Amino acid sequence: MSALPEPAPVTGGDTLTVLKSIGPKLTKSFDGDTVIPYGLAKTFSVESVPVKDIDGLSMRLKYLAPKPLRCIIRGAFKGDAAAQTLAPPTRPGQYQRVGELFDETPHHWWCADHDDFEPMLWDPVTHPEEAIRELIESEYPPEFHTASYHWQLSASAGRKPGVLKVHLWWWLETAYTGPQIEAWVRATKVKVDIVTLRKIQVHYTAHPIFLNGTPDPMAGRRCGLHRGEIAAVPLIIPQDVLDASDQRTHAGGDLDLTDPTTKPGVIGAFCKAYPISRVIAEILPDLFAYAAGSDRRVTWFGGNGAAEGCYVTDDDWYLGNSHNTSPHGDRLQNAWDVVRLYKFGHLDEEGDADDPMIAVHELASHRAMVAWVEGLPEIKGTVATTAQTACTQHLAAIEAAVEVSVLRSTVAPAIQAAKDLEPLDRELLAQALKSRLIALTHSPVGIDIARDMVAPVRNADAPGEDHVPEWAKPWVFRTDKDHFFNLDTGESVSITGFNMVHDREMHRFMDRDGNIPAASQYCKLFWNVRTVAGVGYMPGATPVFEMLGTLWANSYSDKDIPAVPPVLTDAEGAAVAIVQAHLQKMLPDDRERELLIAWLAHNTRHPGVKIRWAPFLSSAPGGGKTFFLDLLGMVMGSGNVAPLDAGVLCKSDFTGWALGAAVRCIEEVKLHGENAHDITNKLKQFHTNNVIDVHQKGRDPFRAINKTNYLLLSNFDDGIPLEKGERRYFVLQSAIGIDETQAMSEDGYFKRLFTAVQTFPGAIRKWLLECPMHPDFDPDGHAPMTGAKAHLIELSKNFVVVAAEEIIEEGGVAGVSKHVLSSNCLIAEISERTKKTISGPNVHALLKNLGYHFVGRVKWRKKPHRFWVSVAAKDFTQEQMRQTLDNAMANNDFLD
Repeated sequence: MSALPEPAPVTGGDTLTVLKSIGPKLTKSFDGDTVIPYGLAKTFSVESVPVKDIDGLSMRLKYLAPKPLRCIIRGAFKGDAAAQTLAPPTRPGQYQRVGELFDETPHHWWCADHDDFEPMLWDPVTHPEEAIRELIESEYPPEFHTASYHWQLSASAGRKPGVLKVHLWWWLETAYTGPQIEAWVRATKVKVDIVTLRKIQVHYTAHPIFLNGTPDPMAGRRCGLHRGEIAAVPLIIPQDVLDASDQRTHAGGDLDLTDPTTKPGVIGAFCKAYPISRVIAEILPDLFAYAAGSDRRVTWFGGNGAAEGCYVTDDDWYLGNSHNTSPHGDRLQNAWDVVRLYKFGHLDEEGDADDPMIAVHELASHRAMVAWVEGLPEIKGTVATTAQTACTQHLAAIEAAVEVSVLRSTVAPAIQAAKDLEPLDRELLAQALKSRLIALTHSPVGIDIARDMVAPVRNADAPGEDHVPEWAKPWVFRTDKDHFFNLDTGESVSITGFNMVHDREMHRFMDRDGNIPAASQYCKLFWNVRTVAGVGYMPGATPVFEMLGTLWANSYSDKDIPAVPPVLTDAEGAAVAIVQAHLQKMLPDDRERELLIAWLAHNTRHPGVKIRWAPFLSSAPGGGKTFFLDLLGMVMGSGNVAPLDAGVLCKSDFTGWALGAAVRCIEEVKLHGENAHDITNKLKQFHTNNVIDVHQKGRDPFRAINKTNYLLLSNFDDGIPLEKGERRYFVLQSAIGIDETQAMSEDGYFKRLFTAVQTFPGAIRKWLLECPMHPDFDPDGHAPMTGAKAHLIELSKNFVVVAAEEIIEEGGVAGVSKHVLSSNCLIAEISERTKKTISGPNVHALLKNLGYHFVGRVKWRKKPHRFWVSVAAKDFTQEQMRQTLDNAMANNDFLD
């Protein structure tokens, strides 16, 4: 029988328990760089507000958003009569927020708190709703993807770049209690803060307050209703998960925890002498303090959440957090662990505390804690005494066992679990166990078997024999090449090569027969070396990141990015001036030059953030174009900028070059001939798409997040073909001519230019980080128009295009008018003028580009023709089309 309320089916609605403070504001305030935390409200008035569905919920939340004295909790108020007995109000109608006054009850609504999601596709400041969709599709199971929800950004949203902080309010088809949803969250590993599921946990609903002109980084965009295909989430929690929820309750009914004072040895002795209240008062008064008038609510001064965000259990044994203020999540800590973590936790290596390979007693913080506690008068000598007593008790248990099954199931596990036994004690117990096994089985038993039976157990999730050595930690295994990849160095080696290098480290793991295991084997079986699909490029992500549902190793590195000087020296300022002067010389037009600088600055400031168009820069040979490749490589880090020979685009269908760099500089661009447009079309998805198809040699095609921007360089003004309406290229032509280039080279100009960048990259980076952005620069818009672009569009027209446009514009040709024409007649006239055989499909494609629409085969003057019409003639009948062509012959166009 479930101890919690049963899940409730769909009903006519639900309720919100709304608390109102009598003064303290239940939101954060921002005054310049000063953050004013949530107010310390002690008592509240309580109101139960009905809500029917997601629309009603969203309406209520929007109503509460501008009201800083109100908040919501999940618990249902027991009423004033119950409060008079359980926790009498200090004044009429003002009640404490304590578990005794509120019942756990099922709700259709659920507020999911996400505080640290880092979207890969969307900026959570400029595109919060898109970032939320990415969060849902990345973290939630499918039943949530098409459901409606109300979203509200956290008070601190927008203050940490690239991080989404949001509350998602869902409406569930079935009403569940907080513990039931928590059990489901734990079972499915959905990445969401579970503290909001506690019955008296505050759900802050008010927008933050910005004082004295402090700007809101979200510009007021803080909440809204997303209307999906369905109004309620069809979440069905399995029965076994619901049963598991019976084991967990929260504030007002603390977890059924073991008594830490009964733990063996020094831990139990410390917890007995130092309950949480004494720890706070005597050992950690600088880190924790009880709320005024409370013996349960505690403020952690190092927290970033609400004041009084911690609580002490009724028995004074454990300290927990109730509003995201503990670095250890929602885990309750006994007095020993509280002191160990907050007094000595800095001694542990990062990640050791959560590493299942490392037992707690192996942590540096534990050893330091033991040494410190041994000096306390109440505890001194406990470790040695307890260990000696424990060893004697285990020896007695071994001798008392009359069956092997008792040794296996009871005695040996107790020895394994003992925390206070020294290695010598375990060896004595192993020898005693060996003798007892021989006596009971009348068979020889090796000491190795006995040692294994009494060896200490590691953490429950520990997979193997030893914690990961330092040399193995940077390695992951990539399945696309059957190679190991080093996250620190970017080195990729085969399994054979990996073993050749690292087997020399494996002698310490030699078995009893003298066999030395392969390093790759231990990485796989014992050290949980992560497996990745391949190596990807993801600036800003962790060394191993998830992309489209698959784990990848990150090849991005910021190690080569130069340090930025706070103030430029004269020499650094001169280097910046040399670069600026070169840009002035190449591009004397202020707008064009400043837009190119903005493009360079965007890549420097936001590596991997797409610009959906590319500069195309042409100049005389040797005119300083490749300078931009060197400049970006120096200021962004050489590993983040790479060249790409234009010949690769023409000769190969593989597109592995689309990965691995924030900027690709395509050099020697000269795309002429029949397939020139095919190549520019091939580049289209790489300029504009968020997700691209990648074809690497030797592996199946796959999809990847597009993190690369492109710069095209050419010695030819017509290096790429452009059609009217082309939006992907920002066309620039250098003003430095070939004669001037030669003179500059002889004068040492280019040597001085490249030396300036190579000697002072930090100064150039500082300039690009701080320079103003041109107002026409839009990374998500169309490429800016330039005079050079218009000229290139004209240059890109071939003789067929030119002839066709002239024939249509001039008129006077049988079967060709401005609004109706026969492609048969047009092709014949083009062939006559150019003296070349003209392809019908080419002319048909040309007519489409000019805006004409094919209407079919129509008889005119007793012969079938392919008729094409302009937009103005799209509704013409066949008779009107024929009449138009007849009139055109008499220079009397039907439409004109």
